[in-house]
Amino acid sequence: PAQYHHVVKMVELGKYDNHLLEDYTEEEFKQMDSFIVHDRDMTFSYAAVKQLEGKYLVQNRVTGEIYESAQFLYILVAACLFSNYPRETRLDYVKRFYDAVSTFKISRPLSLIPLSEPTSASR
Repeated sequence: PAQYHHVVKMVELGKYDNHLLEDYTEEEFKQMDSFIVHDRDMTFSYAAVKQLEGKYLVQNRVTGEIYESAQFLYILVAACLFSNYPRETRLDYVKRFYDAVSTFKISRPLSLIPLSEPTSASR
């Protein structure tokens, strides 16, 4: 799905914090869509997928339904990290961070992963 519509839906469900929609325009989400390479999910080992599912991806812990892909997680963490940067430069930072994390050039900072959620307790 388009990232903007996904974020709107997740905010409505109470899974993501509303600040994502306050901080970024629909046009900026469209630009971020162009950064996402969903095929990168296919490069993960089974253990990495299970770790993402168990610790980081937003999901319903009762039913096991997962609400986001690893690539959405990575781009949204980047968006949260750089939301207070100047509008004219922040998407460049978002893209560079997303590319670095999603290609394993840097490891994801575990303490930053739940930034897109209202509270980490809902994970």
